[in-house]
Amino acid sequence: MDYKHFYRQGKESKYTANNVCIVPGGRAGITRTMAALGNTQVGYFCPDYTAYEQALGLFLRINPNALLHRDVNEALMSPEEFEFQAGRSGMG
Repeated sequence: MDYKHFYRQGKESKYTANNVCIVPGGRAGITRTMAALGNTQVGYFCPDYTAYEQALGLFLRINPNALLHRDVNEALMSPEEFEFQAGRSGMG
């Protein structure tokens, strides 16, 4: 069984090996994604898995920016807080 069988049944678009990369996640996923990007800023939530900053820092054309989650008791950041944090770091 493959990806299309599990996730694309009944969908118009069908992904192929030419346009899909399935990775285990974590550093492997971030590294492959960042390798495909050009010069850009990438935000990541802090506190969070600090390996993101380390992995993002491997690419000279990627500028990592921490988005500081001020309410660590909330799993999600509100849209207003996200807008503030992105603007503060020059991404907004």
